[in-house]
Amino acid sequence: MGHYFCDPETGNTTCYPGWADVSSNCTIPTDECDNVDCQNGGTCVDAHLNFTCVCPDAYFGDRCQFNVCDNITCNNSGQCVGFGECSCQQGFSGNFCEIAPQKQDPESTMVPFWAAIVLFCLLAIILVDVVLVSCYRYRRSPEAMKQPLVQQNATYDANLAIDNFQHINSSGESPQHVYTLDEEGHNDPPVDLLDQQPKFVDGAYPGDANMWGSSPPSSPLDTSDTKAFAFDLDEESKDNMTNTRRSVD
Repeated sequence: MGHYFCDPETGNTTCYPGWADVSSNCTIPTDECDNVDCQNGGTCVDAHLNFTCVCPDAYFGDRCQFNVCDNITCNNSGQCVGFGECSCQQGFSGNFCEIAPQKQDPESTMVPFWAAIVLFCLLAIILVDVVLVSCYRYRRSPEAMKQPLVQQNATYDANLAIDNFQHINSSGESPQHVYTLDEEGHNDPPVDLLDQQPKFVDGAYPGDANMWGSSPPSSPLDTSDTKAFAFDLDEESKDNMTNTRRSVD
């Protein structure tokens, strides 16, 4: 059965739309896109008894003959792209690039004077805190706490050496050992006072007015160095003290 009809006036056979080839009783479907031109890069898709133009972006219509940007105006040299959107130049904004870039006030970028003062005060407080904490930690450190102890022990050793010498010289008792400290606070070897007595010169000991003149030195024994008490004895006194030490031993 064909897709045609007979014209009653002429008696000719005519195919229905979408069909062709009268000789085969109009049984061959026609391509609707054969006579269709889709514009602006559109693509025609055949459908029975119809066609469809698939349009690219920004175009529409049965043959893609219209552009959505035809009725859109982008300001400030903006360009319409896509589905009617405006692509604006640098600095401009808005749906139609109507908003111009705002000029920055140079004064607005400057730090206020009061803010600079506050910042300076904060930095000063932080610096003072750091110094105070450092001083506190140093005073609590073992090195800082050891220095007074070494100095006190050194003074004690010097006084003990002088007292022992005076006691031996007056009573003739056996000597005592003196223990001194080095710079790091450790004990040095004991000092035997028998070997370190002051030398008796011209009837006077060091510091006596007969030896030094009208006035002896204010500090006859230098106790600043507690590691050395170097004294000499005359032969008779040294022999007596040596005999006393042997009898004690």
